[in-house]
Amino acid sequence: MQARNEEKRPGPSQAPYFRVLKKARGTSRRILDRLRALSGLFPDALPPEALEGIERATAEDEEDRRRSLRLSDKPAWVLVCLSPPPAAELRAPLRDHSAFGLGLYLDRPVAVGAALWVRLADDPEAPAEWALAEVRHCRRAAQGWFLGCELVTRLSEEE
Repeated sequence: MQARNEEKRPGPSQAPYFRVLKKARGTSRRILDRLRALSGLFPDALPPEALEGIERATAEDEEDRRRSLRLSDKPAWVLVCLSPPPAAELRAPLRDHSAFGLGLYLDRPVAVGAALWVRLADDPEAPAEWALAEVRHCRRAAQGWFLGCELVTRLSEEE
């Protein structure tokens, strides 16, 4: 088993992504500073709880939940088990993936914190091992339910 979320430095292909992300964070901070100044001049224009919500969201973003580049390349499908394999498998479209997580669509909601077992479907070159993932968020979407999952471990067929 691999350790949970080993820290990795961004590779050369991720450097442009992190440069853009850094620039976007700077722009976001400047906008928030300007919004604070304007709310001081026009206190009735923006409810205090709205500004507080924006500040909280910005503070949470500073922790940067995203530790690696998120990719959404060619359409792919995964097999999902809601309990340890072998169990009933669901086919699910994969929206995006990164070194530490993946986003997929299911036809049903799954509780935040629940464990899922996932592996690529229909790829003869893909390893036949299951990855254990934890559901970090689940929300209604046009395609059913969108799940954001954090990869926890990789399980081999022997485990």
